[in-house]
Amino acid sequence: MFNYLAFIRAGLTEPGASPIADGNNLAADCLQQLKATGNPEQFPPRLLILLTSPAYQNTNDLGQMLNAIRQTFADYKTEVFTNIESEPTDVPLIGSSVEAVFFYRQVYD
Repeated sequence: MFNYLAFIRAGLTEPGASPIADGNNLAADCLQQLKATGNPEQFPPRLLILLTSPAYQNTNDLGQMLNAIRQTFADYKTEVFTNIESEPTDVPLIGSSVEAVFFYRQVYD
């Protein structure tokens, strides 16, 4: 059976020590799941979707978190896809602020 899509997710139940640390942790959690597929080369990250709760309304903090996420994914793609010139290191990220986020079977606001 062929797999064409890997859906991985990560979440924070509350803001951590810093927005940069939060971004690094979110990205690292996603990448750990991707590596656990046993064939991460089959699923190069193509799109990131970020939903933020009101806990991340500060645009400066949010910008730092986004930069950390982007950099962690770029570093990963540079490491894993070194021999593939056509694989861009930048991963598009779309996002939205929402009233609450549902994951791990709970609602976080």
